[in-house]
This record gives sequence, structure tokens and C-alpha cells, in this order.
Amino acid sequence: MTMPAYNSFELYKGDTLRFSLTLQTSGSAYSIPSGTEFSGAVKKKGSATATAEFDTSVTSASAGKVLFTLSSTNSTLLDANKNWVYDVQMMNSSSVVTTLMTGNIFVTDEVTL
Repeated sequence: MTMPAYNSFELYKGDTLRFSLTLQTSGSAYSIPSGTEFSGAVKKKGSATATAEFDTSVTSASAGKVLFTLSSTNSTLLDANKNWVYDVQMMNSSSVVTTLMTGNIFVTDEVTL
């Protein structure tokens, strides 16, 4: 079993967070099949409910590239100095869910309002 990648982010409240993943299998680009869906969410550690969700888009199916975006509107929902966790997942056409990446998001209050 392959464990998801771990990566943490630092984010200023109200800023947009974007990152791209390039999926691979056996060292080669994973061609994303039609019907594959991607999702991602952020929640306070220990909470059962997500506070914010990532927008997702496949930028190159043949090269296995997916863009995840936490909008500035969604990042304003995250209070500074809380312990935020996230994960991003892929669900294939057979409804098999694979967690691709997980980690913490450290939020700092913005200075400019």
C-alpha cells in the first residue's frame, strides 16, 4: 500500500493557495482516465466537518497533472493559530478513493485588510 505524500503549507489568511500534482505510476506519467474525480478539503484537527474545500482541475490528463486551489474566499474561513489539516483525493470511475496528499496548513493573520 502506498501512503499519501505529506506536505505542509504556510498561508496568509485571505490569500489564494495553489499547488499542482503530477501523478506517476512506475516512474512514468499517469494518464488520468475519463471519469476520474479529484477533491480536497481543510478542517480543524479533530473536527468531523470540513471548513473549506479546494477547487480542482485536470490541467493535462495525459501528463497526469492536477491543479488544486484554495480560493482567497475559502482561506478567509481559516482562523490563524488553529491546527488546520487537509487532504486531497482522487476517485476513479469505480468509486475507489485514493488519498494523494495530506498535511497541515499554518495560517497567519493578514496585516493589510
